[in-house]
Amino acid sequence: MGNWKDKQLNKWILQQDKPVSPSRTWYWKQLRSKLDMLVRQAVQSQDSQGVILDYGGGLAPLSRHWVVDFPKWKVVLSDLSEEDLHMVQLLENAPECVVLHAEQPAIRAASLDVISCSEVVEHLPLPENILHDFFDWLKPGGELVLTTPNGGSPMVPNEMTTEGD
Repeated sequence: MGNWKDKQLNKWILQQDKPVSPSRTWYWKQLRSKLDMLVRQAVQSQDSQGVILDYGGGLAPLSRHWVVDFPKWKVVLSDLSEEDLHMVQLLENAPECVVLHAEQPAIRAASLDVISCSEVVEHLPLPENILHDFFDWLKPGGELVLTTPNGGSPMVPNEMTTEGD
């Protein structure tokens, strides 16, 4: 049957082997590269140490690098998927992991220096709530690095679209 750790790692490996279109691979590579650059700029504009929150970071493709590249910084990964967070904790250079639920805020006000949130808020029914939380959680002078897709999400109505377009 195998132990829990083996099952999780096998699941993660299978997910990595799924066929992906070249355009999708290119998109995610470009997005991660831009996000990484923006977070690095934000970190450099802050003090020599602080706290980075990778909100909705999934399997931590970037925050695991930040753990290594910013050793004086605390890097925290949050996600709704406890299963993904358990897998991340099995990987090398894992950031601290926190499950965040709206009903159980786990972050104190004015406690974060940088928040990275990529391709998440468009999935939320009320994105303004998390944006309010982000600005509450940031220290004065803290920076939010936020990316969203260029429209098209079926979950979020687009007021700019008119009939006949």
